[in-house]
Amino acid sequence: MSLYKYLQEPFGPYPENVILSSHCKKRLNLKSLRMECGASPIGLDETEFIAAAPKSSGIVRGITKFYGIIELDSLEWLSPRGEDYLQRELHRRLVDLDRDRRSKGFTLNDLYRVSGIRMWIQCNKRMHTRFLSKSSWHIVLIQLPNPYPMLASNGFETSLVINSENRLYNVLSFDAATFRRSGNFLTRWRLWVLIEKLIQDDHMQTPIEERTIDWLVDQYLLRLRKHSFGRFPRHVCRAEVIGIFAAHADWILAQHLATTAKTVQKLNVQKWISFCMEVQSARYSASQEPVSLGWGLPENGTIEEGILNLSRFGTIGGGWDKKITSALKKRPKKTQSGKSRASSTKTVNRHPSTTSRYKSTTQFVYDSDFSEVSTSSYSGSSDEDLIKDLLKTAKIYSHRPGFRSGYFEWQCPVCDYSIDLLNLKEGDTKALSSTNDQTLRGRKWKFLNDEQVQTAFFDIVQDHLAVHASLVA
Repeated sequence: MSLYKYLQEPFGPYPENVILSSHCKKRLNLKSLRMECGASPIGLDETEFIAAAPKSSGIVRGITKFYGIIELDSLEWLSPRGEDYLQRELHRRLVDLDRDRRSKGFTLNDLYRVSGIRMWIQCNKRMHTRFLSKSSWHIVLIQLPNPYPMLASNGFETSLVINSENRLYNVLSFDAATFRRSGNFLTRWRLWVLIEKLIQDDHMQTPIEERTIDWLVDQYLLRLRKHSFGRFPRHVCRAEVIGIFAAHADWILAQHLATTAKTVQKLNVQKWISFCMEVQSARYSASQEPVSLGWGLPENGTIEEGILNLSRFGTIGGGWDKKITSALKKRPKKTQSGKSRASSTKTVNRHPSTTSRYKSTTQFVYDSDFSEVSTSSYSGSSDEDLIKDLLKTAKIYSHRPGFRSGYFEWQCPVCDYSIDLLNLKEGDTKALSSTNDQTLRGRKWKFLNDEQVQTAFFDIVQDHLAVHASLVA
């Protein structure tokens, strides 16, 4: 190796508070970010939480350190001790390269004038890492073959900022191991900024009550068409875009629930909770396919069947379940058309390979004659009509009633009657015992699969379907 190349290798690592002087800038550029906690490599996925880090996290029990390469703009950045350390390491390198002649008289000043000085620095991490803050919103929408069409920054040198005990560092690049452990953090904040940009660019100024997953997909595809790259841009379908948001839907929900600040509230939270529940079921369905593609999962994500678990995003006062329940109890505001958006949202198109399987387990699929409203005007004049009604009633009883994943409303397949467990009408619970009636109306339940909730629900459905059976009889 030549003398020049050998001396170009970064010096160190040295502790920040030892090597740098008070004359050093309070904000430096950092390359090859490397992180560790307790001598084990970690990444931003393991250090950045929406709320306080859970007790199970390693960063609670140990000090998080990060390393990176900085380039000195001036030798005045070095403390007296730091200058001494570097001069000694420079001498050792010269000795290793030329043991016989032992080059003399070559100083740090000489090296700085010839090639500059780069060194590894070691810091203790503090506070949250910032990514794509508003001051660095020089962003463009790009289309990538892999992983997905995604929001990227064309000013990356100022978009990721990590804090030490003494100064800020603009992260220019990652060490490979740290980058692999930071993918979710980077993608989630790109999605968050994308949502903000879609809201800013919405000339219709869609109210928050109507900002659902379908609205996001529509706005994203519209923006993508306006900013297509290349002569033959790759086709992007709705299911693919839904999959991008689905992978981090629960993190987006946690962002909304962690604070009531209006600047953070960007989507219809009640609808987003429903979407998250659908995603949970769809993830599980996708995992049961012969070839599992990990649909709707973040990097290194795991599947928890039927559980909307936000605890991995931090510990919050009162718990996440309480936040979800409180959000669901809020009355949805009316849109300008005078009705809630709940009745007009589109059905979410899921991953193509799981759509049919998912629907078959969570939704009812009926023949076209079930769309006709049942009436009490049966005349008994036709054996054919009687047979149709008998078959219709039999088919109702052959399907186990249930809720579409993420929803709390059951719709009768024959008439307009519906049961909304979050908004029970007078008379809905007339067939229930006083205990079950109080449980449902007082919302003294957490999950739809609670035995008492299921029993009460089936009793209500049975009581209603008995009306249809009596009409046929």
